[in-house]
Amino acid sequence: MKVKYLLSLLLLWAAPANGQTDYSGMVNNFKQGARDNAAAISLIKAAIAAFDTGHVYEEKPLANGGWAITLKNGTQHLMTPQELEEAIRSADLYLKDGKDSSALKCAWKCYALMAKQRQLQVAGMGYADALQHLDGQADVETIYELLGLEKNIKKFRNGAYVENLCAIVAWRGKDVVYSCNGIMDRKGKQINMSVFYRGRFQVVDEWDADLNPGKM
Repeated sequence: MKVKYLLSLLLLWAAPANGQTDYSGMVNNFKQGARDNAAAISLIKAAIAAFDTGHVYEEKPLANGGWAITLKNGTQHLMTPQELEEAIRSADLYLKDGKDSSALKCAWKCYALMAKQRQLQVAGMGYADALQHLDGQADVETIYELLGLEKNIKKFRNGAYVENLCAIVAWRGKDVVYSCNGIMDRKGKQINMSVFYRGRFQVVDEWDADLNPGKM
């Protein structure tokens, strides 16, 4: 009984805050290719870690083979198979250690959705240009808006301790990483979270009005 009690305490101590665990293995599931889209990929990994593959957005299949998709902020998009194929080519993502492709398939749709959301931000922007925006042009500090996650973001002051948290996006200039429990994915390599990544926010499954960025 004593051994079981101690083991329970150890598991509780090791569990990350806010009940978030990297059960999707997002650090090692899929990896970024040669494109400069680390900000978009880091956000997508954080979103999948926070919500799992089936709950980043809501989708309904359409008769034409496409999808009607609703983001968490209520924005609705119609996505065609052709748009998804364009996003897959543009995202340049590959399975790493993932034993199934469900997270990668979700990531491809997230990438397409981010481009479609960018089209809403800029009147008259074409889909190809919106995909290009994700390749090194997106502002990491507000990139969560492109997945409709405004109410699911917890911001931290620069350099705040987040090594015990999951679903973290951290950055230093244009260098952006996904991190969970002190381990981060830097261009496909698993390394310890660096304190030099000073900017950071967390994707959370429930937003709390008390989590005012100015208080963190």
